[in-house]
Amino acid sequence: MRNLKRQTTLALFAIGVLVGCSTGNGGTPNLAKIQTIAPIFAETDDVDGFATRVLDGLQPRSIGESREYCGLIIREPDGQLRTSRILPGGEDFCEMPSVIGDVVASFHTHGSYSPLYDNEVPSMSDVKGDFEQRIDGYVATPGGRVWHVDYETRSIRLLCGPLCITSDPRNDPADAGFVPDSFTVGELRERFS
Repeated sequence: MRNLKRQTTLALFAIGVLVGCSTGNGGTPNLAKIQTIAPIFAETDDVDGFATRVLDGLQPRSIGESREYCGLIIREPDGQLRTSRILPGGEDFCEMPSVIGDVVASFHTHGSYSPLYDNEVPSMSDVKGDFEQRIDGYVATPGGRVWHVDYETRSIRLLCGPLCITSDPRNDPADAGFVPDSFTVGELRERFS
């Protein structure tokens, strides 16, 4: 296991949540030139399946640009699902959009492979942000994993394993060390300590 762990910072805003980690460079990217992605509408009420498809669609762009992309999943009054607009973040963070509606989950990518981050698992900031918002969360990794952060059970489980969605061809599976199929919050916290 490498010495550098994914260190995270969480900032709550009246209009959204910043999720991700900090490398200590203190700078923020110029996001003004990067366009948001329009909402995506589901043809299903299956949140796990919808989140996985949305994340798979975001992976090539996220990996290619070495940045996180994030958004929220909203349940419409008729029960169908849609995303909020999808926002670009930086290499190690993403600010969730502000929405009105029945928000059921967040989702975000972890961008491209980097030996600086333990990005094959959700960060403590990812989990904390979802729990504070009282919603589930979905996280895509450079190795093609999708994680489900379950607010009700306070658990983190692998929804689908390596290469189940688009992955970064530069990803080094050995760099992540052992990645279990699930974590308790305590086990995840211990991984980052």
